[in-house]
Amino acid sequence: MTYLNRLRQVFFVFLCVFFMAACTAQPPSSPRPNSKQAPADSGSTLLEVHYLDVGQGDSTLVRFPGGFTMLIDGGNNAAGPTVVEDIRRLGIARLDAVVATHPDADHIGGLDDVLRAFEVKSFYMPRKSHTTKTFEDLLDAVAQEGLKIKEAKAGVAIPGGGGTKTYFIAPVKAYDDNNNMSAVIKLAYKEKTFLFMGDAEKKSEADILKEGEDVQADVLKLGHHGSRSSTSSAFLARVHPQYAIVSAGKNNDYGHPHAEVVQRVKKQGIKLLRTDQLGSIAVETDGHTLTFS
Repeated sequence: MTYLNRLRQVFFVFLCVFFMAACTAQPPSSPRPNSKQAPADSGSTLLEVHYLDVGQGDSTLVRFPGGFTMLIDGGNNAAGPTVVEDIRRLGIARLDAVVATHPDADHIGGLDDVLRAFEVKSFYMPRKSHTTKTFEDLLDAVAQEGLKIKEAKAGVAIPGGGGTKTYFIAPVKAYDDNNNMSAVIKLAYKEKTFLFMGDAEKKSEADILKEGEDVQADVLKLGHHGSRSSTSSAFLARVHPQYAIVSAGKNNDYGHPHAEVVQRVKKQGIKLLRTDQLGSIAVETDGHTLTFS
């Protein structure tokens, strides 16, 4: 089979999954042979957000009050086993939601490992395809695990429960480039809010603001690893966070985070925390205070 034919086949699978014309089998109700078994719900009233150190990439794990779990991205291909290990280390055996923010390899590369290692209840991704082997591997894993893709776009809610409100605020429309098609997630728990930007750039930020969305957040994961292509002064001022998180690799080839973004963040009195300097960063909240570790 030629590579072109393979791409056509993969894209057909993608359409089938998206529109539920095929590949829509639900995960079986009984435990699978590889013991991807769901644990009992936690009675915790705390929200945990773990910004995982995956080098030059992105992966964030969220554990909601009550036990609902969500993974946003999975780093690059090499990071897959590390992400799986980190999730297991936290005592998590099931993922209620997995979000692929956009098709770039440093965000989705490890997700095929994750989908095969855990029971996953819901999978979200924007309506954006790509012609890479990494994207093909992800679609194969989605189909093999009997999942259907739920479209990640502005207005779609993720039912996390536990007194939280979680929903996508972007993409608000279709863009040609992958970065601006990034799924952007807002998570609110009582008095505290989080914003996860994926690789959304200034064009997406401006369109989010035009929609009149309330983007205020206490903790902002900067778009595109702190690149100058994202985090405009206008958007940062509207978010007005206390803390900004950068997920990037040490001495990466892109110079992330860019100096002007770091300066912009610090000028507004925002505390900047970076995985390239600190490793994985965890924040815990009861909805009133934030505790970092």
